[in-house]
Amino acid sequence: MTYTYLFKRPVSIWRVTLLITITSFIMSSCSKSAASSGSGDNKGSDQRSGDSNSTHKSLGYMPDQQGTVLTYTIVSGDEIGASARINYLDIHDSAGYRVAAAEAVVAGIKLYPSARYNEEYTYSTSYFATAYYDALQLLASTFNSFTHQETPLTMKLPHKDALHKVAFPTTVTATWHGVKDEDGTVTDSKMKQTVQEGVIDSSAVIQTAAGTYKDCIRVHYLKSQQRIISISSPDGDYTVDNTVHFDIMVWMAKGVGAVKTIELNLDTGLSTVTDLTKIEQPGNAD
Repeated sequence: MTYTYLFKRPVSIWRVTLLITITSFIMSSCSKSAASSGSGDNKGSDQRSGDSNSTHKSLGYMPDQQGTVLTYTIVSGDEIGASARINYLDIHDSAGYRVAAAEAVVAGIKLYPSARYNEEYTYSTSYFATAYYDALQLLASTFNSFTHQETPLTMKLPHKDALHKVAFPTTVTATWHGVKDEDGTVTDSKMKQTVQEGVIDSSAVIQTAAGTYKDCIRVHYLKSQQRIISISSPDGDYTVDNTVHFDIMVWMAKGVGAVKTIELNLDTGLSTVTDLTKIEQPGNAD
């Protein structure tokens, strides 16, 4: 098994795949609508009008100011205390859209999510990080044959009447298959990650260390990561199925990005909660 380092301990390629895709959704987009000031840690927060009738209501589900930095922290569950920072490097108008490009850093791994919005929708696309492909290359070197395929996932969020709308369709986001034949023992290893249809199923007020966020929509979806290793040898055959299943909920608010994510492992019953914990903006002193 090939390992790379994420957060505080060595994690297998299976976990790399899962962490990168989940983190991409956390970065996708969210907006701070009528956000109240939080504690001193929120000094970098958006301090524009909290009036629900202000221009906030027309913003998309992403930050609107270049140089905005969002910090997300795991506040409960596995890897508690681990954090990710998303720096919005460029935000500009183009062809009828407000377009954003960001750099996210998760335990040294860099991702480059993008988002755009017009009057009706926000579109946010997540891509696999370079570190994922580096891990795949190392993994491929342990097999005689190896294939893989990745599919970016785009989230589409309506700005009005969002409840019960589909944010993205069921998508197989990543697969790989490796075969190794050594001294008469054949090892067949497969991974398939599937994200089920994401539905905007409710709205709520969400409070985190970064502030209070009104009218957050919740995107709810299931994810599975099929992990099967089959070994055939002169001494016998056996198969190990380490498939995992997750129930994931992401709360989004206009003008900032995702403010809370809950990931429930349906096989173990354990959950991980990730909150937006800090917002920094250009020109705001610490």
